[in-house]
Amino acid sequence: MILKRLLQKLGDVIGRPRAEAPWLDMLNSGTFPMGHEEAFKYTSGQIPIPNEVLRQTVSRPDLGGFYFIGESWSLVISQLLQGLPGPHFNVLDVGCGVGKTARFLTLDPRINYIGFDIFKPAIDWANDAFSPVVGRRFQFVHFDGISKFYNPGGTIPATEYQFPAEDETVDLAFAASLFTHLYEDDMRAYLRQTARVLTPHGLALYSIKEVRGDQAQEPISGTEQSIEMTRDFFVQCAREEGLELHDPGRVICGQRAVVLRKA
Repeated sequence: MILKRLLQKLGDVIGRPRAEAPWLDMLNSGTFPMGHEEAFKYTSGQIPIPNEVLRQTVSRPDLGGFYFIGESWSLVISQLLQGLPGPHFNVLDVGCGVGKTARFLTLDPRINYIGFDIFKPAIDWANDAFSPVVGRRFQFVHFDGISKFYNPGGTIPATEYQFPAEDETVDLAFAASLFTHLYEDDMRAYLRQTARVLTPHGLALYSIKEVRGDQAQEPISGTEQSIEMTRDFFVQCAREEGLELHDPGRVICGQRAVVLRKA
């Protein structure tokens, strides 16, 4: 009943300004639910499913959508890894949330994974859920970034954040619907960090909310809630920050995903 009331509160404010995000009140009052989806029973070898409130703050709340998005991204990632030299791969998840893609990547024993996000409840949940099953092979890191929507008390501007990886150590970086929330300066900083951490053969799979050039009044526009841009502008910014286009990409779950490499 408590979870139902929280979900109703969450649904009632969809469409309001981001400053009124209901989970902020839950966090401040200590009522944010951190448990698993209660519809299932879990064994010691299974990664639990986050509850619906957690899913709704970082992804689609319905289980079908949650699984469909994670599986779709993991399939593309697996295809890209096939073209890279192994035998092991360091994968960086930029804006990982509760690990909806990571849960599928755990099935590949060649992958060592680091995900980071500014929404601390998602990181705390993911570490608790994944570590008993996969140990230190999958790590989730909280970045105390500034965001009116997810982390208004944050202390680190995105332009100053260092990705949690050493220079030229990441074989594949990916960001599923992360650049759809970054302003240009923040986007450029993330692209610059990507160029720093990628190995010489490494790839980055990043999605944007694409607007066609002939329909765009500006190459990039929107608010933190939804940023859209032309693909040409995104690729141009990437090039100026040390990356180049490897593959014009494809559409993944309604967003344009492009593949970049170190220039």
